[in-house]
Amino acid sequence: MDTKNMDPEFKKYLTEVKLKQTSVYSISDIEKARALANETAYTEITRSEKVFDQQDIVIKGYKSDITLRLYKPEGKSPLPVLLFFHGGAWVFGNLKIYESFLSQITNLSSFAVISVDYHLAPEHKFPEPVEDCYSALIWTIKNGSRYGLDTSRLVVCGDSAGGNIAAVVTHMARDRGISSIGYQVLIYPVVDLSNFSYESFKLFGTGNLLNTEDMPWAIEQYLNSEDECFNPYVSPILAKDFSNLPPAYVITAGYDVLRDEGHAYALKLAEAGVLVTIRCYREFMHGFFTMDAISNAVRPAIVETAEFLKKIFSIK
Repeated sequence: MDTKNMDPEFKKYLTEVKLKQTSVYSISDIEKARALANETAYTEITRSEKVFDQQDIVIKGYKSDITLRLYKPEGKSPLPVLLFFHGGAWVFGNLKIYESFLSQITNLSSFAVISVDYHLAPEHKFPEPVEDCYSALIWTIKNGSRYGLDTSRLVVCGDSAGGNIAAVVTHMARDRGISSIGYQVLIYPVVDLSNFSYESFKLFGTGNLLNTEDMPWAIEQYLNSEDECFNPYVSPILAKDFSNLPPAYVITAGYDVLRDEGHAYALKLAEAGVLVTIRCYREFMHGFFTMDAISNAVRPAIVETAEFLKKIFSIK
């Protein structure tokens, strides 16, 4: 993989540290893989910022309880709300790993943020993770006002596998008659589990943070059968109808196998008349928003994202 235009701090980390570590996708013991993934992630993030208020709320998920972590900035209620679904190949990720990113977003955007601790595969396969997140959406719509949230100003957001879930939740909500989502922010999303022939897979599929060979492993953990990859609630790019979905902000990374399918999904939305903005951080690799301890260039990207959120609802 040619990394000559990659952010130098990421390039150094990738070549000197990351590629020398054991890949979490090669470990058959899921708990050991998660432990290594968490240990690695904690070295890549800065400490979370202090927010005005933070609390955990336990709600009923699809089959059992899930935890929501609510971050609130200082400001007059009711606050606009960002409902966030974390990444991690549907197998990894937790509330703690995303505290740094989401506390920064909270303070910079003046949004309240709800981080969803959905159930993970392979113990909880499709559709449980995405249905957990849909349950969080419905809970937020019904109960947000009790927590000082303005659910008429609601954004769903996710990164990587969480970006997949965020995209799917918008389709689910439309199909089930819910029109409360004002915007969707998809951060280097996985939107096509049926196809690895995108050019970015060829360009960046080896020697990277996320490699082409990692994808089948993640899909095997998440799905009950190979045929499910063609389900539009698994691969939203395969949906037959893209109309009446919320406006989208699609963020991609230049050195990411998922770059081109993210762009293709944005085009599908635009062709259906959905307002779409694309922002490609050409010098970054997959996962950069939670790697601000590695590169000083991440903070400006977080600031830019927060500024976009403020513009959605004309927040000054």
